[in-house]
Amino acid sequence: MSLSTYYYDPFSLFTISDFGRLFDPRTPSTSRELSRSEDVPGVVRPRMDLYGSKDKNEMTAAFELPGLKKEDVDIEVVGNRLVVSGQASTSENIDEDDYALHERRCGRFSRTLPIPAGTKPEDIKAEMKEGVLTVKFPKSSPEKEAKKITVA
Repeated sequence: MSLSTYYYDPFSLFTISDFGRLFDPRTPSTSRELSRSEDVPGVVRPRMDLYGSKDKNEMTAAFELPGLKKEDVDIEVVGNRLVVSGQASTSENIDEDDYALHERRCGRFSRTLPIPAGTKPEDIKAEMKEGVLTVKFPKSSPEKEAKKITVA
């Protein structure tokens, strides 16, 4: 039986400047729905849930991408990493000075997560439904039958 390890760093969700805004009473809580990526300036990281099935050899990553269509999202396998990226845009052309409140974010987004070594792209399944992108991939490579070794 092989085990896959997934590392979760809760502090990777925020940059140092985001921590100051967490305690600022003028910051509405809804503006924290998407966090900035430390990897690439100006790129938003969508919220994600990652969970596995005890019965199946399968992991599921669910990404919140409200208002996007499947054509707006790119999914790539780069080495042992799954990269979900794309572009969110608004359809209205509104001048920045005309906003009384501007909480919705637009622009590029990207999220990267590790996948088990040897995962083939054809083993990864993705579905977009009601603003939630669900990506399923194997927890580990298929188990091989144990072979007995005789001692000479």
